[in-house]
Amino acid sequence: MNANKHVVSCLEQLELGRRDKKALVLISDGGDNASQHKRAETIDLVQRSAATIFTVGLFDEEDAYEADPGILKELAKISGGEARFPKDADGIADTCHRFAKEIRSRYTIGYVPREDKNAPPLRHIRVKVSALGHNGLTVLSRTSYRYDVPPTKTK
Repeated sequence: MNANKHVVSCLEQLELGRRDKKALVLISDGGDNASQHKRAETIDLVQRSAATIFTVGLFDEEDAYEADPGILKELAKISGGEARFPKDADGIADTCHRFAKEIRSRYTIGYVPREDKNAPPLRHIRVKVSALGHNGLTVLSRTSYRYDVPPTKTK
């Protein structure tokens, strides 16, 4: 499978949608043996996108040398999604149900950073959650985002 090519195509398609929240469920072995897009290009596009990517890693024992679970984990982590690697058909169904639940129950938290022309465009973030009486809560969130300072308007 040409993972980079498919991710790029899917993110371009998602951008055509009118909804603010966008999610992509990618079922792949992560392998990329003939894509026009390099891994760095794909990562850059994911960082620029508002889409959340959930990945399902499926591996064929006979073609394991082409598999790349690392890219599936990276795409999910960067975008605030989750990577799962089910062992069988039941695991695939459970994983898809879990992702559907995550997508339906998401919240959006946003802010606009102060403009700093010296700051790098890739900004790293960490979201923590706590609730009285609830220990061990976890949150799926992006690990970084790109903020390109808007060009100065001239009159």
